[in-house]
Amino acid sequence: MNYRKVFLGVLFAIIFVFCFHNASAQPGTSSESYKYVSRYQNVNLPWDVSVDTFGRLYIAQPFLNSPIQVYDPATGKWTTIKVFDGVLGQNSSPYGVAFNPKDKLIYVVEKNNNRLRVYSLDGTHVADVCAIASGWTCASGTDAGQFNHPLDVAIDSNGSVYVADTDNNRIQKGQGDILEQSFVWKTFTQGSPDSPDSKGTFKSPGAVAVDSQGNIYVADSGNNQIQKFDKDGVFLTKWGKTGDGQGQFSSPGGIAVDNAGNVYVSDSGNHRIQKFNPDGQYVGKMGQR
Repeated sequence: MNYRKVFLGVLFAIIFVFCFHNASAQPGTSSESYKYVSRYQNVNLPWDVSVDTFGRLYIAQPFLNSPIQVYDPATGKWTTIKVFDGVLGQNSSPYGVAFNPKDKLIYVVEKNNNRLRVYSLDGTHVADVCAIASGWTCASGTDAGQFNHPLDVAIDSNGSVYVADTDNNRIQKGQGDILEQSFVWKTFTQGSPDSPDSKGTFKSPGAVAVDSQGNIYVADSGNNQIQKFDKDGVFLTKWGKTGDGQGQFSSPGGIAVDNAGNVYVSDSGNHRIQKFNPDGQYVGKMGQR
């Protein structure tokens, strides 16, 4: 996988969610127009971005173990979450970042440390979720609340947390109070990752997103498809296959959903962003090889 293509795709996929217009285009057409708004230069090899209720941007930069960059458009200023606690050590590969609207905390998944870290809005480290620490990292694990190279995190309006537990070929959902250590985790997946026709089966899922109705969308990267579930993890539909045509993918590495339920996929290997309606019907694209 070309990781540079993936993280650039993820960044622009989510930024352009806020930049799309002319949403009346019909499924299967590419007549939408896209308006360039802005770009941010104070970042270093970005992979993921999240926005809080105040409009601040949180940008994950995994490749140099960089801090989470925070941009406040109200002031035009940049700050950082330094992601270091002196006990479990330096942040290692922070691939995914998400703001929790319920507890007003920032959630970060670290691929190489196999953990989920939680910070307050001022950057104070408040909690960790992982297997028993080994040295300054967390061990990989397959139990509930344990991870193996997680790549993404998403949070719904009720505060439920979804982690793309990539090398365990599953999505984990956590509910509860993270500060009270009362989080309960459950997994939704079934079948074998080598059987892409099985509903709810993942092969190296690289990203996860949740819409306003609580439906869950998974970028099933290894199977080059998107899968959709309801809020209880019940399989609803899927679309896509390997290729470079409309609705086809090559290592989809990022996914986002707008307020109207439109789905944006970072089709990384094909150097483009594809847009679909909530049922998976192709709407349009940006970019090309």
